[in-house]
Amino acid sequence: MIRYLGLDDFVETAAAVLDLPEETVIKMGRLDVAESALHAPQAGWGEDEFCLRNRNEYLPPADDDPDGEETFRRMLTTAGASTEDLEATEAEAAGWIADRLRPRAVD
Repeated sequence: MIRYLGLDDFVETAAAVLDLPEETVIKMGRLDVAESALHAPQAGWGEDEFCLRNRNEYLPPADDDPDGEETFRRMLTTAGASTEDLEATEAEAAGWIADRLRPRAVD
């Protein structure tokens, strides 16, 4: 079962990353835009997922079982990267994802 992030998760994460009270994030954030972005991963193309459409399958890290903890930590690290470290952080995240992709057997 996939557990998608909700607006409460966004506010909590943004507050932690920015070191601000949640009330401040709510007041200053464009929550309508954030909520729209949070729904984007739920969109699909029929039965195909993004990796499958590219003839890959995603193998979640062992530390994700049962609640996605490693992936969540990776998201926080990437989202909290400073401007100076952004390029290196993005490259590291891309490598982390690539390490978990395997070519899918052709049906």
